[in-house]
Amino acid sequence: MTQPATPSFETGRPPGVPRRRRLIVAAATVTAIVLIGLWAGGVFETSPESRAGQQTGDNPTGLTRYPPGERPAPPVVRGETLTGSQLDLTELSGKIVVINVWGSWCNPCRAETPELVKAATETSGQGVAFVGIDTRDNLAAARAFVKAFKMPYPSIIDRDGQVLLGFNGIVPFSAVPSTVVVDRSGAIAARVIGRIDYTTLTGLIADLQAETAATSLGTKPSGQR
Repeated sequence: MTQPATPSFETGRPPGVPRRRRLIVAAATVTAIVLIGLWAGGVFETSPESRAGQQTGDNPTGLTRYPPGERPAPPVVRGETLTGSQLDLTELSGKIVVINVWGSWCNPCRAETPELVKAATETSGQGVAFVGIDTRDNLAAARAFVKAFKMPYPSIIDRDGQVLLGFNGIVPFSAVPSTVVVDRSGAIAARVIGRIDYTTLTGLIADLQAETAATSLGTKPSGQR
C-alpha cells in the first residue's frame, strides 16, 4: 500500500520557488546593497566635481589665518595665462595678492566667482591683485567661463595640477575652489578651503591693509575680523 506524501513544514522558504533561484535573488540583493553603500560613500565619485563637492560640503568656509612671523611662503606660481601671456607671482611683490583656484567644471566655483569679481573690481586701485589658477580644465570651457563672468584678472593654466600641487600642506590637491591671500611681504596670510564669499574676502583684504598701515606707523594693528 502506497504511503501518502508527508507535507513539508520547512519555514523561511517561499512556496513554489526553487532553492537555486532563491540563492541567486539573495546574492543579487546583497550585491545591490553593497554597491549603493559604496556609491553613497563616494567610492565611485572620481570626477573633479565630486571631489570638490565633498571638500566644500565638509567644510564650507575652511578659513585659516597665519599670524605675522608664522606665515609660510607661497610656492613658485608662474606660467601661461588663458590670454596667452606669461605671469609670475614674484612680479606682484609689494601687493596684497588673492590667489583663487578654480575650474569651469566646478559648481562651487560658479557660485563664488561673481563675488570674487566684485571684490577684485572694488580693490583694483588699492594695491591688491587677483590671480586665478585654472586647474585640470578644458581651455575652451575655461575661456568661456572667464568671458561669461567677466573676470578682470588673469588666470594661469594648470593643465595637470602641478601649480596647485605646489601648495601641498596649505591647500589639498582636491580642494577646488580654494583661495589663498598673500600679504605685501609675499607670505601667505590666510587660506580658505572651499567656496569664499565677498564679506570674508574683503574682510581679509581690509585686515592686511590695516596691518600694513599699522606697520608703517610703528603700531600694532587693531583687532582683526
